[in-house]
Amino acid sequence: MAGMLGFFLVSGRRNRRDQTDDDDDGGTPKTQPVPAMNASEGDPHGVRHTVVAEKVHPGDPIPQMPTNTDDAAQTATNPLQQITPAQWVIAAVVLIAVPVVAYIGTFYLYPYIQDLIEGESPIDTVLAEYGVDEDAETQLLTIRRGDLVNSVSINGTLEYANRERLSFGTSGTIDTIDVEVGDFVLEGDILMSLEAEAIVNAEQNLQTASVALQDAEDKLEELVSPDDKAISDATLTILKAYQTLADAEDAYDGILEPTDAEIAKAELEIAKATAAVEDADAKLAGLRSPADIDLENARLAIAEAQNSLNQLVRELEDLTSQKSVDIRNAELAVTEAAKAHKDAIETHQNTISIDQSAINQAELDLEKATLAVIEADTAVTDAQNALHDAEDDADDEITSKKLEIAQAEADVTAAQLAYTDAQDALTDARLPFDEEEVADLRAKIADTQNDIEVAENQLQRLEIETEAETRKLKSDLYKARDTYQNVFYKWLGMEIAKYEWKMSPDEIFAGIGKTLSEIMVPITDTERLEQLRSTSSDWTVDDPQTPWNEFVVATWTTFFFSELRFDCTEEEADINSECVNVQFDDAWDDLLLKTEAYETAMLANTQQFDTTQDTLDAAKTKLEDFEEQLDEALIPTDDETLADLVAKIEVAYYAHVDAQNKLEKLFTELDRLEPELETRRIEAGQAILVALEEATVARNNLADAHETIGDLKDGPDDVEIAIAAAKVDKAEADLNDAIRTLEDLRNLESSDIIVLNQKISTAEADLLSKIDDLNILSSGDEVEIALAQSELASAQQDLSDKLTVLRDLVSPSQSDIELARQEIEVAKADLKAAEEDLNALVNPDPATVALRRAEIATAREELDAARAATEGTQIIAPFDGVIADIPVEEAQNANPDSPAIIIADPSIVEISGTVDEVDVLFLQVGDPASIELEALGDEALIGNISDIAAFGESNQGVVTYPVTIQTEQPADTQLPEGLSAVAEVVIREQTDQLLVPIQALFGSVNQPILLISKSDGTLEPRNVTLGISDDFWTVVEDGVSEGETILMTVVGADTSQFGGFGGGFRVIAGGPPRGGGN
Repeated sequence: MAGMLGFFLVSGRRNRRDQTDDDDDGGTPKTQPVPAMNASEGDPHGVRHTVVAEKVHPGDPIPQMPTNTDDAAQTATNPLQQITPAQWVIAAVVLIAVPVVAYIGTFYLYPYIQDLIEGESPIDTVLAEYGVDEDAETQLLTIRRGDLVNSVSINGTLEYANRERLSFGTSGTIDTIDVEVGDFVLEGDILMSLEAEAIVNAEQNLQTASVALQDAEDKLEELVSPDDKAISDATLTILKAYQTLADAEDAYDGILEPTDAEIAKAELEIAKATAAVEDADAKLAGLRSPADIDLENARLAIAEAQNSLNQLVRELEDLTSQKSVDIRNAELAVTEAAKAHKDAIETHQNTISIDQSAINQAELDLEKATLAVIEADTAVTDAQNALHDAEDDADDEITSKKLEIAQAEADVTAAQLAYTDAQDALTDARLPFDEEEVADLRAKIADTQNDIEVAENQLQRLEIETEAETRKLKSDLYKARDTYQNVFYKWLGMEIAKYEWKMSPDEIFAGIGKTLSEIMVPITDTERLEQLRSTSSDWTVDDPQTPWNEFVVATWTTFFFSELRFDCTEEEADINSECVNVQFDDAWDDLLLKTEAYETAMLANTQQFDTTQDTLDAAKTKLEDFEEQLDEALIPTDDETLADLVAKIEVAYYAHVDAQNKLEKLFTELDRLEPELETRRIEAGQAILVALEEATVARNNLADAHETIGDLKDGPDDVEIAIAAAKVDKAEADLNDAIRTLEDLRNLESSDIIVLNQKISTAEADLLSKIDDLNILSSGDEVEIALAQSELASAQQDLSDKLTVLRDLVSPSQSDIELARQEIEVAKADLKAAEEDLNALVNPDPATVALRRAEIATAREELDAARAATEGTQIIAPFDGVIADIPVEEAQNANPDSPAIIIADPSIVEISGTVDEVDVLFLQVGDPASIELEALGDEALIGNISDIAAFGESNQGVVTYPVTIQTEQPADTQLPEGLSAVAEVVIREQTDQLLVPIQALFGSVNQPILLISKSDGTLEPRNVTLGISDDFWTVVEDGVSEGETILMTVVGADTSQFGGFGGGFRVIAGGPPRGGGN
């Protein structure tokens, strides 16, 4: 190619030279050589030059000589300058075409030539076995070791990980907001506060909740740990219930099976009553003075009748132990009817046979009845007074005793507390220290130290803030003061003293004795004014006696182009006038405002400093107290103190025992006193009833006596006689009815009982008849006889009552039995209730205990909520951070459910992004990640996966999973939120492994093969075991060795990416299809 290029160039030069020769042959004058000059002949550079002289025709312009003889010589001697442009184009085309043709020829012709020379290659045969096209491009690669890393890229934005939405713990009106968005705050700084009303309400709720919790704990304590008095009272109640039940059972047994002693006692009472009847009968008989034989016979008859009746009663008692109530009532009815019949007969006899002695007796009865009424009324009054006295005495004694018991209970409680306190004190003293107290003191010390730190930080922050604020306000004040002074100097040339800048312009001018308008008096003489204006020398002299400068004043008043005014407002000024007084007033007003602002700020800062300093001093004092208490709590107790505490426990114990014994004694006395006092009341009440009954009887007797006297004095009439006879008939009929009723009832019983009852009735009738006979035989003084008769009737009634008692013993009624049984059931119920009460005290119901504990838990939750609400009247920074947002304003109502301020911790940042559903299977929380940010350049942050979403998100069929990666802020940089970041998470990694390109693999997935290039130029298929892979490389775990050469196919790929491992690749076969190509 160089030869061709030279050929073209030489040919071009020759052509040009031939052309020149031709021109010479055509008559062009030839140049004549001029002898060269030596260096000494004028060439200062010592260079030889050749000068060509041309023939000049007459009339031609004279050519200019070249200024540079070197250029002329070079032009004459350089052959390249003689080459034409066409020759240069031809040379360039030849230079480009030759290598292109050589490359194409080599590239296309080499395979054909090789095939013609060698025939088909063994490599092509092997490649054909694995389905590689013969035209495919292949390369050889040496196996090398390297690292293969599989990673997942996560794109996201930078956010602060720890972000808290803070709100108030209670509702109220926001008082102060102490921070702004973007402020950096420290942990414990107060960010916001509510008004005082909300704080007071929260503290009241806290106190209420505390009291409620204490009440709930006291109820539980009373339930699970009852005091000794309650247990003692419950035990005493059980004992009383047992005694009541025993008494009821004894009474029931006594009704069903009376004892021989009770029967004997009843018989003895009957005997006594019988004797009383006999005595009364004998007394009555002695009064009537009957015949001795008749009286003796009557008494003997009565005695025999009584004996017969007693014998029959005993036989009946032996025969049966129970009789019907109806039969007994019927017998009593018969007896009463018989008595009524007898009384009716006596009344009838007395009615038809009245004499003077009866009238006398009636008058005597009237007097006695009158006296009896008076005595009965007196007895009623006395009984009522006695009842009132008994009640008053009972109330006084019971009240006094209860007061003593209350005092004794207080003494017991005090003694118990003293004993418990002494035991607790000894227990605490024996311990090295009270762990709870020490822990509490240490917690208080820590809290107080935290308070001190917060107060010191606040004080330091106040110093910084107030210093900047004070500096600014002071600077403003000094500027306003200078402005005020400059106004005087500007207009009057007057320097006011230091004390005068606190005085208003009016005050200063008043001190001078002139107003502003009087000082600045203009010159009115026109001629003089023109003269002053035309001179350039000092045209006025200052008077040292005046505080202003006359030169300055005269200058303003003489040369100022506008009118000077001294009594106008700022609105009245215009371009033709100047309000001088306004400038003085404005400067003074501004000085006042700046002074007030400075003084107000200084006062507020001083108060704030004092408050914060007081808080700090109080916290330090508390800290010293807590530390002293902690030191004292950690000091062990000496032996002498322990001995004193033991002695105090012993004294407290015996004091408690004495107080308990005294209390039990008082309770015993009260228990004994109450029944006694109740008995007194009952007796007094019964005395009143008896007295009332006696008074009623006495009044009835008095009325009867009046009626009897009237009847006796009037004499009987037919009506009375008829009435008395009718009463006799009625009484007889009633007697017959009672007898028939009794007989009918007796017929229902057994024959023996019927017979005995008939005999008893007969014996009773016989006994009554004999008693009547004896009464008839008796005579004597009417009054004495009447008294004796009354005594006899009373004795007979007593005898009847005693007989009834005996009958009730041997044959009780069903109603008495049922009543006794009911009393037993009531006693059992009372005993059961008392036992349940004691059991409830000793072994409380688990459900009730659980309820009480639930109440305590509820109260504790309410207390915690109240405490949180109290603490929630202020929002305090939970950590060091930046204020991200403040969605509320001062004077706004705070909602506990809505955030009032948002704080973020910039020390921990996180990147939130997504990964696809395949890569997420390889990620785990805690995996390391490398984070790159454009803001940091090549510097990478190290982080860890902090969260992987459990559920994916689908978007147009693509499922991704949110992933969060946490990292820390760089030490020298504060990264803001919102920066773009890319995190690389290594999911698999194998280091120092044999690596081959994926394009070098042949065979199948289950049986991969590498083609090993042998030294003889052949290929050896070899089975290999593969490890992890990526888009380009795969790890070979077994089957090949480092340094072996393998063959790989390259299908239109750039192999520069493999250069790090295989070096340069050599194309050993392949190319465009036969027949050419592009």
